Amino acid sequence: MKIEASALLAAALLTARAAPAELKELRIAVIVEPGKGNPWAKGQQALAEEVARDGQVHVNYVPRTEARLVDELKAGSVDCATLPAISASEFYPAAIVGQFPGVRTLAKFQELVRKTRADIAAGFAANGYEMLSWWLFGFYTFQSKVPVRVPDDLSGLTMCAWPGDSIQNALSNIVGSIKQTRCLTSNVLQKVESGAADVVPLPVFFSEQHQVLNKMKFVWGESVGPLSGFLLCRKSWSDGMSAIEAARIRQIVLKQEEKIEQAVEAFEAGALQRARGRGSVLSAKLRS
Repeated sequence: MKIEASALLAAALLTARAAPAELKELRIAVIVEPGKGNPWAKGQQALAEEVARDGQVHVNYVPRTEARLVDELKAGSVDCATLPAISASEFYPAAIVGQFPGVRTLAKFQELVRKTRADIAAGFAANGYEMLSWWLFGFYTFQSKVPVRVPDDLSGLTMCAWPGDSIQNALSNIVGSIKQTRCLTSNVLQKVESGAADVVPLPVFFSEQHQVLNKMKFVWGESVGPLSGFLLCRKSWSDGMSAIEAARIRQIVLKQEEKIEQAVEAFEAGALQRARGRGSVLSAKLRS
């Protein structure tokens, strides 16, 4: 019996040593699931794959509406969230500077980040959150009931106005007075279906809204500049990780931030080229 018990104990110890360490789960709430498509979705997928290579941390993306992103990050049911600037401003008001910051050019977005990044990160930190990245989410486009290629095409139309969106001021300088109706993520389709909005400037990752507008025969229009947001985490996001592992993840995030920016820059160049091919001048005027 002693020999049998000793053998069982030895087998148990061997099994315990061989068992893999439990992976730390990093829960990140997102509006769009990672995968193919726009540079942002691809960047999220690449981030998860790169983090997983070390075998200590597993990134679990949790799809949520924009409102739930904010609520769940505050409640601590997720570790991090990818937040458009308008939502990130609920954690630090000055982050609103990232809402459609580059209606003119990508270079202006890059300049804005260089000048304000440290201050924005410090503001989040003072409120209990760590800014892992200020991500360039991509571009956004007009969808409209009629083609919009020159400023005068907007005359007589009513456009969705997003909170904090500086494009309205830019367009007003070019076109003059523009009729507007206030839009939120939750009501933009209702505004269109009721006839209250004829033109909608939408981020490309609003895939559901784009699909509905396509079915309503809205015209896919101009790309009018980059949109940004933040990968924001609770300060406890790295609990249970070694300092080396946490630093490694921060570096991976920054590397993906750079790759996404390069991909968006290439897309923007192509969008301008296509716009010129259609004889459109609106994009060029917005960037001037």
